[in-house]
Parts: sequence; structure tokens; C-alpha cells
Amino acid sequence: MRVEEVILRNAHVRGIDKLIPFLPVDFCLEAAKAVFRLLEEKENPKILITTGFYVGGAPETDGPPGAYFLYKALKRLGFLPKIITDTICAPLFEGAILNEDLITVPEEVEDEGLFRNQIFEIFLPDVLMAVERCGRTGEGAYQDMRGNDISAFTAPIDALFIEPPPGSITIGIGDGGNEIGMGKLMDEISRHLEVSPCIVQTDYLILATVSNWGACGLSRCLEMLSGRSCLPNSEEVEDFIAHIVSRGAVDGISRLREHRVDGYDLAWIREILEALSGCTLETL
Repeated sequence: MRVEEVILRNAHVRGIDKLIPFLPVDFCLEAAKAVFRLLEEKENPKILITTGFYVGGAPETDGPPGAYFLYKALKRLGFLPKIITDTICAPLFEGAILNEDLITVPEEVEDEGLFRNQIFEIFLPDVLMAVERCGRTGEGAYQDMRGNDISAFTAPIDALFIEPPPGSITIGIGDGGNEIGMGKLMDEISRHLEVSPCIVQTDYLILATVSNWGACGLSRCLEMLSGRSCLPNSEEVEDFIAHIVSRGAVDGISRLREHRVDGYDLAWIREILEALSGCTLETL
């Protein structure tokens, strides 16, 4: 079974199965190969990962776990990763990653050009990754899955993807149409989904039923390419979800502080991780 098949289980529930035909069959593996090749080209490539989605007064449980375990996997492989998020979501990572590896951005940014330059002066990435991070619509607003305007609670981190460093690679992981990267399928989303699509494109788009699953799929592909352990086990994921819920994260569907992600309980996480661990390059 291919990684892409695993991370798209139940894709019909929110209708994103309609987007599958518009992506390469091996879209997750393609993204992983692009990242992995950098290790052959330079020493310790830099990767900037963004995540964090505001839902009804709190950050949601989808995104931060996937970003966290990608951060750990990339560090293990020899990359230099950092996580960038806004002040609402930053507490989820405090105590989990090194302080110097967390960049916190205020929700209000007056000058996006200045903001972009300041970030890239601090850390000039070879790769920009977004895991379940809201991106702007054609009207310049940030919207949740219900169409609510969450612009006041969302730092314009997507500006980094609109004008990335020359020669860098951009990757978006999303599950609903309003995340960074979905601009790659903007027209298709407008036709098939009832959301205002994000217009921010990325070089590679990883579509998943749950963005955390997509991030784990990317970790599994990197694991197979490198021969080194990258995929977390279910206990690690469950512990991190408990950690972020204790710090205020909520399920994106129920909007309650519970150990679920987009309505899926921990049994689903165990099933997805088990299925991913069974994928091989021969089945991709």
C-alpha cells in the first residue's frame, strides 16, 4: 500500500477525495525526495516549519503534532529545523523543543515585507514547510472551516511562502482547502469544496484526511529513503497530544479540549501509524 493511500483514508468525509485526481499519485514521496536530495547537496540544510490553526478561541490539535515529529525526524537526519508559529500556538511547543528552535510571531504584523526580511535574516531556510497552517484567501482574509474570519488571530506567516528565498523548496500539508499550499489547487477547490480556498501555493502539496497524518506520511517517506527511524510510534504521538491539550489545544471539530484530532480518536492514530509502518518503497 502506498503512503498516499494511507493518509487519505476516509478522504470522502470532507470531500477532499475530489482533489486526489489533480495531484501526482506519489505526491508525498515526491516531496520527501526533494527534501532528502538536499542532504547530498549541502551540509545541514535549514528547514522552517510552520503550523498552528486558531479554532474558536484556541489552537487546534491538528498540525502541531505533525510539525513536532517532522522537526524531530529532520533533526535526526542532519537538517537544521526550526518551528515558526504565532503567540497563540507557541505555548504548545514550549518545553517540547529547544527554545532557540522556536520562532514566535505576533498576530498583528504591520509590514509583511519587513517581517519577511527579519525572519530570513534570522534564519534563511532551504525548505519551508506548512502543516495545517491557515493561508489567506483571494480577499486577503484568513478563514476557518466554517467560514469565520480569524485574521485577527492569525499571523501572516504565509507571507514567507508567497515570496520564499530564491532556490528554496516549499511544501504545504493540508486537509480542507484553506491551508498554505492549497493555492496549488485553488480552482479545483472552488469547484468541488464549500470553502474559500487559500491562494498561497507551494512547490509540493501533500493532501491528507488529517494534516497530522500527512506529516507522518512525509516522515515515513523520509524514513524509507534514509533507512533511519523517522516515524513516531503511537505512544509518542498520544503523549504529545496530551501535552498540547493540557496547554489549551482543542479538537478542530468539537472545539473541546479532548484527545482527538478532527474528530478522530487515538485508535485512528494507532491504525494510521501501523499502516504507514507497513509501507515500503516497493509499494509506493
